[in-house]
Amino acid sequence: MNNSFYKSVFNNIYLSTKIFNIVHRLQLDKNSFKYEDIVDIGWMIKYDHLGLLREKINNKSNNRQQHLFIEKKDIFLLSNTDTELFIKVFQENKDYVLMYFDSLKASQGFAEIKNVNVVRFLFENGCITQKDMEIIIKNLLNVDIKVLEFLLENGMKCDPMLLLDNIKTRWLNLRVAREVIHVQDIKNKVQLLVKYMQSPISINNTQRLVQYILDQKILFVLESLSTLFDSPAVQELEFKGSLKNITMEDVVFLINEMEGCAVKKQDKIIVGRYPNVDLKLDIWYSCTSVPELIDLLDQMSSKIRVTTNTMYFNPTGNISPQTNSYELSRACTGDNILDLAKHIIPLASKMENGIDLLHHITSKGFTIQSISTPACLVDICRPIVNSTKPINDKDLYLILKMMFGQSILLSFLGDGKDMLDDNFNFIFSKFRKEVSESSFNRYIPLFFKSALLNRNYRAFRLLQSLGYQFSNWAGHFTEYIQEYSFKNKYLLDDIDRLVYNQSSLDLDEKYQKCKALLCIAIKHNDYYGVKYVFNKFKFQIDFSTDNQYIYELLAASPNLAIIDYISKNRSICFQGGDESDYEQFLLQIFKLY
Repeated sequence: MNNSFYKSVFNNIYLSTKIFNIVHRLQLDKNSFKYEDIVDIGWMIKYDHLGLLREKINNKSNNRQQHLFIEKKDIFLLSNTDTELFIKVFQENKDYVLMYFDSLKASQGFAEIKNVNVVRFLFENGCITQKDMEIIIKNLLNVDIKVLEFLLENGMKCDPMLLLDNIKTRWLNLRVAREVIHVQDIKNKVQLLVKYMQSPISINNTQRLVQYILDQKILFVLESLSTLFDSPAVQELEFKGSLKNITMEDVVFLINEMEGCAVKKQDKIIVGRYPNVDLKLDIWYSCTSVPELIDLLDQMSSKIRVTTNTMYFNPTGNISPQTNSYELSRACTGDNILDLAKHIIPLASKMENGIDLLHHITSKGFTIQSISTPACLVDICRPIVNSTKPINDKDLYLILKMMFGQSILLSFLGDGKDMLDDNFNFIFSKFRKEVSESSFNRYIPLFFKSALLNRNYRAFRLLQSLGYQFSNWAGHFTEYIQEYSFKNKYLLDDIDRLVYNQSSLDLDEKYQKCKALLCIAIKHNDYYGVKYVFNKFKFQIDFSTDNQYIYELLAASPNLAIIDYISKNRSICFQGGDESDYEQFLLQIFKLY
């Protein structure tokens, strides 16, 4: 930075004031901390403060800074971001982190590591063994292809049947609503795995594998796997088809046909033809946008009957005008007539402009209150409600119809980080008028909790501006801080009210409340919360009372920054006592460790 430019800007009162005001507005709805209060490595990773993390690690190495802390699971957030930083943090917390890494290898979590350099480091340092590879291979289709290639080069084994089971399991584990798979990704991984398999595959195993592919309809593997077959011998084999025995040539033809049907646009598989989806609905699940769904509804109008609560669909023919709703509802319990709304609304919820589908079907007579999947309505309306633009009248009318399901409003107010203040206030006021006092009071603390869990501090602030305080619902508030602590500046007013909620609060009661808050903060590795209790409330640990629980929590805490702070601030943290009392305190912690 040019120093003269910097000085000329910040020596100008108007410009510097303008800059600070803008920064203040940007930080208004963020849970920011002072430099010395930031010791949580996970927090720095999640909020992309990697430069700050690098500086703090370097300062720590030079003995110029306090201890840092990391939750075991958070270190692997670094693995795909910065190899050098990952290695530094891993080495400093190796014993602590390895326990978590063992469980990660046994789950699909390992597949989240996309950085082959990190995997190479872990392998070379003995953190990934051959036994580990036997576990990782069970989720091989989820592993990044470069990571997969490295593991194969270093001894990971995969046999053909394991590959087929992986692909079969992959289909079964898909989210039915809108999951897509890039076919080329599957083909590339299969080709890579086949390179490391022994060949030729015996004729008996070939018979077994091909029959399994045929029976389970396993796609995008036969072409690559067939390069390992004994070509002349395999042509003589016969396989059990649906009606008769068929040849290898027939199998290849059938599999190619199924692969062609499964691929829609841009080399993707649409999940309509996999488990839990009726094959008669394939045409709907092949749609990739709301306009496609609406066009299809118009094209199929003679096969569809829309009532206030059901969209009857006859996949095999037209619905006669003479057929009444009662007859259709009885037929809907079988396989001939299907309730289309249960399928196309979840589909639309995963697409852009999903609300256009709701406008279309409600214009035909379908009612919003009939929708049995409120989560889909939330997904459809979320981008509109959370928009930085005012909601148009047409959308607002529909949203207000849906809004009186409290779970929907709960989601709107919880995760609408970009919602306009006017949108928030309007929707909230409508809700306030429409529900009973008891329902309203029941949901306000849930709105606060949802806003905090979704880090929507703006909604939290707006609720406060309307005169509500989370701590007014003491049971909900206490339950929240017990579960999540209070490392959040938006909770501090409520924490103060919790401690000072009685004008006649005696010292012993205040002491017990502060002690409980300190225990919560230590239990959650909340460095900021620990400091707040000691400094804000002038709380001090009394050597003359029973503090066994505090000692146990400190001994169990992996956050050395907390113990370091207490150690360096004895006059703030302890009441009375001398050096021998403090030494006894440390001895207690080490005994319990």
